[in-house]
Formats: sequence, structure tokens, C-alpha cells
Amino acid sequence: MSPVPPNADANKQGDASTDILQSTGVNNTAASLASTGSLRALRLSSYFLGGYKHLLDSGANFWPASGGIYDPHCSVASTLAVMRPYCVPFHSVFCFVPSLVEYCGTLQADELILKSLNGSIVGLCHWKGATHKADARNQHGSVVQTTPPHVNAYLLPCMGLGIVRGIDRVKQCFYILTPIAPNRLMKNPPNVLVRGLLQLP
Repeated sequence: MSPVPPNADANKQGDASTDILQSTGVNNTAASLASTGSLRALRLSSYFLGGYKHLLDSGANFWPASGGIYDPHCSVASTLAVMRPYCVPFHSVFCFVPSLVEYCGTLQADELILKSLNGSIVGLCHWKGATHKADARNQHGSVVQTTPPHVNAYLLPCMGLGIVRGIDRVKQCFYILTPIAPNRLMKNPPNVLVRGLLQLP
């Protein structure tokens, strides 16, 4: 058995985009025209639709020379729009938005956090220490729970990504789309929404 180079995993991850491009029939010269932004959009769109095959089935395609995903009929958006989201009550999750940490505990926190999360990509993380939800919720009279200062949300185990498709302020719940299988969510339910820097394609 030949030894595996230390960076083998990194190489495999880096080759993922190349494999996808090759599956489209794009040659190496054309593939080199793909920008990092267009590759990121391809990966995110494929992820949320359940794989590259489902992206093609939706009617979209990937053309590096044309700027990335070619979707003249907005098939990706239409497919996501008809997907059934999970309804997640405010009190069942903590929220972490790096750019708004300084506002936590203030009167403006709820409004700023909800605006930031709405229509964004979030990491679906699990915090084993999340046991005092009611106290965290009532401490500042806030309906949106934020992670305590001593919790480093960046280090929490992440099960995958989700899209906050909408927020119902009356029912106090998030509507989240994710390709993660329901049995995985039931086994180890995410209880922290982490807002990152990724933008919707």
C-alpha cells in the first residue's frame, strides 16, 4: 500500500470543482475561465438542490465562458421557492451574527439580527451546552436568542448549511431550507444559526 500524501484530502476537495466541470463536457481551457465566484455559486446551488444532477434537472447549466451558471428562466430560484422549509421557532435556536456582536443585549439587537438573517445562508450548528433557553430569552426581554459571550460559535460542530427563506415575526419562527436529511436533523438537531460571509448566488 502506497503512503498517502499529507495534503491528499485538500487535493480531493480542490478537485471537486474540476470533476463537476468535466462532467459538463467543458474542456480544460474553457474551465480555466471559471472564476472562483462562479465556482462558489455552482457549489452552493448544487448543494441546496441536492447535487449537480439536480441542478441540471432544474433546467440550469454551467458555462464558465458565460460567467458561470446559465439560468435564463430562473429555474434554480423557482426550484428553491417550491421546496418546503422547516419551521424553526425563535426560542429553539441561538443566533450568532459576527458583525452584530456588539449589539447583543441592546434594544436594537432583535431588529438587526432578524434583518441580517433574513434571506441569508447560515451554518446549522449544534451546541451541547444550550440548556437555559428560557433564561437567555428573558434576560433582555428579547425574542431572539444570541449565543453567550463565552461560546465560540466558530468552533461549534456544523451539520451543514441552510437558507433562511423567511421570518414570521408574528409566529416568531424562521423558515429554513436545507438539503440535510430529516433523520440527521432529528438525531442531532441544530440549535445555533451562524451567519457567515457567504452570499446567495
